[in-house]
Amino acid sequence: MSTGAPPVAHSTVNARDGLWLRRGPGLAFDRARLLEAGTSLTILGLDGEWARVDLQGDGLIDGYVFAAFLGMSAMEHLDEGDEEPINEAAIEELLAEATDPKSGAPANARGRAPRRKKD
Repeated sequence: MSTGAPPVAHSTVNARDGLWLRRGPGLAFDRARLLEAGTSLTILGLDGEWARVDLQGDGLIDGYVFAAFLGMSAMEHLDEGDEEPINEAAIEELLAEATDPKSGAPANARGRAPRRKKD
């Protein structure tokens, strides 16, 4: 059980050709823009295998990306210039929220593309 603000994790796009920011958690949602490899972002939460991300550091959701293509990184404090360590406990809490504790499978199927009906 957690208290206070939801955990956040700082990350970077770890896909050579970039990663599409989408308007919702799945392939069925429109693409908003392509994020270049190395783009810094903040993970605000997970919806299945999709991460809700903040690109501007204002705590607002800018879109969703497929979490498997994100790498963890450290962020700099804007006023101090020191690196902030990765909050591994917060990452574990985000992952626990997104998985079924019994099976380890995603807690919901919203991160998957809708299946096509066979004709």
